[in-house]
Amino acid sequence: MRRVLLPTLDVNTTHATLTAWHKKIGDTLRAGDIVAELTTDKAAFDLESPCDGTLLKILAPEKSILPAGYILALVGVPGDMDETAESDNAALLEATVPSGEAAPKNLDVENSLLNIGHSPSPPPQIRATPKARRLAQQHNIDLAKVHAQTGGVLIDEQTLLPFLAQQQQ
Repeated sequence: MRRVLLPTLDVNTTHATLTAWHKKIGDTLRAGDIVAELTTDKAAFDLESPCDGTLLKILAPEKSILPAGYILALVGVPGDMDETAESDNAALLEATVPSGEAAPKNLDVENSLLNIGHSPSPPPQIRATPKARRLAQQHNIDLAKVHAQTGGVLIDEQTLLPFLAQQQQ
């Protein structure tokens, strides 16, 4: 069994957003297959499978903001088990959340991996993919309004489509 980890994408980048899964549980993977898309404040990256096998379990939902080293998925032979993956993720989250701050946004994994009582966090920073930022700038779309209306953690080009259509009318 192999763990698919969120890599360290840049020296200054400690977290990334899991933008989309390109594979689903039960899919057969070959080493190098693109399994997911990751986004940081500056770029989008494709995440490749580290090995051949079957995608056995996904441990992070789309749009989750996660720290480097987080176990995103498990790949192996059907029947393989990794009893400690979820507890290892919970420990990583606890270790990477500074005292007094909230856990990464939109991490609604079954059984809530991290449940720490902190004071309310400041308003969320508006996060958007680089392509969405360019589109919004080209069409004079206010990302704060998009965020307010959609409530999405990460604004991508699909989120902007209705706003682009409104401008063309």
